[in-house]
Amino acid sequence: MDIFLDNEKVFSLSDDEIKILQYGIPKEMLIDDIKRRLSWVIRDQHLKGRSREMRQEWEQKLVERGATTLPVDAVEFSKLVFSQPDYKDADAKIADAQANK
Repeated sequence: MDIFLDNEKVFSLSDDEIKILQYGIPKEMLIDDIKRRLSWVIRDQHLKGRSREMRQEWEQKLVERGATTLPVDAVEFSKLVFSQPDYKDADAKIADAQANK
């Protein structure tokens, strides 16, 4: 079984690995289970972690800049952060660090 993202193969599961998964997951549920687990890893682990990091870095900065209310929703909060003139994504932070060596 091959797993693709934007038409690029990300990883594969061998027939034996699929059989291992089917030890605890019925065959007819396997694909949906894999989709659910991939979504969980991205949304509930990685995305929530980055949202927490962003909030920790930016919440106080936004209050100091005069924000009286901050969005609770992670996407709305991130939009507020993205609108800041000094916002930098990971690529910009890495470039700055390399330039300042």
